[in-house]
Amino acid sequence: MLDLNVRVAVRTRPMSSTELARGCLSCITTLQAKHQIQIENLTMKNGRNSSESAKLFTFDHAYDESSLQQEVYTDLGAPLVSRALDGYNGTIFAYGQTGSGKTWSMMGVPDNEGIIPSLNRDLYERIKSITSTSTESNKIQFLVTVSYIEIYNEIIHDLLNPSEKQLELREDPTKGVFISGVCEVP
Repeated sequence: MLDLNVRVAVRTRPMSSTELARGCLSCITTLQAKHQIQIENLTMKNGRNSSESAKLFTFDHAYDESSLQQEVYTDLGAPLVSRALDGYNGTIFAYGQTGSGKTWSMMGVPDNEGIIPSLNRDLYERIKSITSTSTESNKIQFLVTVSYIEIYNEIIHDLLNPSEKQLELREDPTKGVFISGVCEVP
């Protein structure tokens, strides 16, 4: 199994209308060609905002609310599809607090598809392209399986086969790390 340990900070949700109406300011700025995030401590002093002790964090990729879903997919999803077609397993792991934009980033909306719909479309287009150019003597076949889980409060939920059964993370010398009992749909 290939470890695609890529550190990504994604901030895709713009401020809500309530936040804007209250005059809230963003304390997060994306810097250095979208590889750094600066977080500022905004405090009110004499009716003005001043920055105290800004913190800088460096990532392989960093996205702000102006980033497009396609940009995120091109940087993260497309290389994952390429590696999967080379025979490696791949995972995209969305982490963050409630309301931070995980579902929007992963699923998107009908007119702005997220990573999962983009990945599926790209994967099957590439498979079609590969199989259409293969010959009878060199026939290539693919088996695609998917699992879809959520980890919430340290409990693993199978989103393709919801039940009250608690799934467990296991490790096997030959299989590697896996989730026991998770639904894998071909």
